[in-house]
Amino acid sequence: NLSGIELIKKIRERDVLTPIVLISSYSDQPTLLKALNLGVDGYIIKPIEPEELLAACYNGVRLRNESVSNS
Repeated sequence: NLSGIELIKKIRERDVLTPIVLISSYSDQPTLLKALNLGVDGYIIKPIEPEELLAACYNGVRLRNESVSNS
């Protein structure tokens, strides 16, 4: 029974490399900023478009791979 933000916090405590794309019905700025500060790779507001989801997933994986390559 965690919120999405709480779940992301728990994941990031253990793993900073896994790409995370947050899909939410919330579009308010505080929620978006919390998610971005936790290192999400994408934030999609419902309803989603399949192309938007695929692009966010691709970008998240690409960014994480680049950060690993540069380490």
